Amino acid sequence: MWNLWKCNKISIPTRLKLYNALVKSILLYNIGATAYREVQLEKLDSLHRRHLRYMLGIFYPTVVSTTELYQRAQTHPIRVDIAFARWRYFRKALLQDQTDERLPCPCVMRLYFHCHFEDLSTKRGAPVTSLPVLINRDLRMVGRKFSSPEDYKKLREEASNKKTWVKLMKSILQQTVDKREARVVKQRHKRKVRAMQQQGMATGNGDSKRCRRAEVES
Repeated sequence: MWNLWKCNKISIPTRLKLYNALVKSILLYNIGATAYREVQLEKLDSLHRRHLRYMLGIFYPTVVSTTELYQRAQTHPIRVDIAFARWRYFRKALLQDQTDERLPCPCVMRLYFHCHFEDLSTKRGAPVTSLPVLINRDLRMVGRKFSSPEDYKKLREEASNKKTWVKLMKSILQQTVDKREARVVKQRHKRKVRAMQQQGMATGNGDSKRCRRAEVES
């Protein structure tokens, strides 16, 4: 595949189609039923961006921002595809619950809520990253929650209406993109302040005052 990306006779749109079919499909295999932590999502996004830079022929010393890279490739962070696959898989499980409550997915969801509230008083440490936890995290971005059997029943009713479900998915995916962009801007600002602080330590107190002023303004 690396030799294929280096071939100048293949256009960039064709490279992207081959990448989505041969590489990205493997990264997203069974992704809807997998619960990734934030650190793991960052690694997947980093790997995805590295592949895109290689296909587009962007190498050091050329520097391209993350937003511009996604615009050139006409794509988005891979975490958006993961969220889309998770909610598509969850809708299938909810539709199965409407047809037969004896199926594995509906039984597991009811058992989760039953055991979850019983173990809240005795459980210690950070919460385990599971699919219900990620679904609750996604819904909190749009002002909702997924923490009780009533919330599960409400989502089950919405799953039967495709237009309502698509609208909910679009709002969640948009919030995922906005949250990622806000994190990138915040990290860029921290690096800028850190560089100004290092420069201020080398040149004197004048730059250090400007660094502190920049932190207060942010």
